[in-house]
Amino acid sequence: MRQTSSDEKPRPKNKRRKYLSRLFWNLMDWLPSGLRQRWVRGIFSLDYKLPSNIVFKRAESFDEFEQAFKVIYESYRDLGLTKENINKIRVTKYNALPSTTLLIVKEGNEVIATMSVVVDSQLGLPIEELWDITELRKKGTRLAEVSTLTIKKEWRSQRGKLLFPLCKYMWEYSYRFLGVDILIAVTHPRVAHFYTDILLFKEIKSQEKLVKKYASVEGALAKAQYLQLGENTYNEWKRIYQNTPHEKNIYHFFVKTNFVNFKFPEKNNFIYGMSFMTPAQLEHFFLNQCNVLDDLSESDRLALANLYFLDKYRSVLGIKSTTPGVFDRKHPRFDVLGHVRLFHEETGSLLRGSMLEASREGLKVRLLNDLPLLKRGDVVKLNVELSPTTKVQLQTEVKWVHDQYSRLGLKIIVPLPFEWREFIDYLESQLYEKASSTKVANRIV
Repeated sequence: MRQTSSDEKPRPKNKRRKYLSRLFWNLMDWLPSGLRQRWVRGIFSLDYKLPSNIVFKRAESFDEFEQAFKVIYESYRDLGLTKENINKIRVTKYNALPSTTLLIVKEGNEVIATMSVVVDSQLGLPIEELWDITELRKKGTRLAEVSTLTIKKEWRSQRGKLLFPLCKYMWEYSYRFLGVDILIAVTHPRVAHFYTDILLFKEIKSQEKLVKKYASVEGALAKAQYLQLGENTYNEWKRIYQNTPHEKNIYHFFVKTNFVNFKFPEKNNFIYGMSFMTPAQLEHFFLNQCNVLDDLSESDRLALANLYFLDKYRSVLGIKSTTPGVFDRKHPRFDVLGHVRLFHEETGSLLRGSMLEASREGLKVRLLNDLPLLKRGDVVKLNVELSPTTKVQLQTEVKWVHDQYSRLGLKIIVPLPFEWREFIDYLESQLYEKASSTKVANRIV
């Protein structure tokens, strides 16, 4: 049989091989867990030598978004997971969020694979259509759901060459740039063992049943899993795979190996994870091409309007700042991540936590300790790490307390320190630059 070189496009998988593959994975549930894990871990192979013309990156340009949405549509149509769309793209309301990142694989200028990372927000996560994740929110500081893992038809016969590197890129991007500590994946039961037996995701169980039907993908069966990022998982990978061959060592591949094919955003002084589309791009993809915005519930529309803040975006959403339910904010809020230390004067408590949101006059914090007896109006002093080299001290007042998730809303008591003003100036400049752009592709609208 003719071998396909690493730089050559593979041939499509034949129907018989596809049928046998599905049959194989369907049989996995019937095996004892120990035997199944040994079998599943024995059949995959890691390819450390990626083709030189393959690049893994975040979608940024109009063309990259459009190609990726078309790849997703094509793949979902082949699997019967989406209705026909005359423009042949698939987007959801979660793609419109500034906290959602679309990751892509490119061969030259062509997008050949995708994966999305949906960070928890006011819209919640897609999984909540079927599962209650209250307990996970109590465990984690920042949750995200991975979705739309798709590979272009011509490349599916060798999906393993793209699948593991794409998962590694997603894991690295989520942890380093988005500050995610719990990853959620909802998959067809047939491929759930890839996540649980190889990557060590844990199943999210429901009181009703383990397997459910997902309405958003035409009633397809679904299982839910999660992975807690950090040292515990890395140590578990190391323990399980330490004596395995190089080509099967998940720990070495994910933690110890660097790929020149991975292109990450430039690391700036301020850690944040929001990526705004321009108003014109939002209108093009979510109104003109797929009409997602018109189909939003009123609560989702208001949540998006509050996230995008500016009137240029809200006009696309069909909402005015005077609409009931739209927050009358003076300044936009941003998803950020930074370590904080809090001193509560009344109790003398010294607490550690993470900054989750920031605006010019306030911030949202999640405490790592149990909440002390905090109440609205209490004064709290903060030491906030804006970057590894930049820290700022803030005097704040407690505006609200969420005991269930150990979260606080804090208002900064003026005067604002220079470092904080510089931090917010930078974040706001990114938003205003996007809002002022009228470009869609290479044309002006």
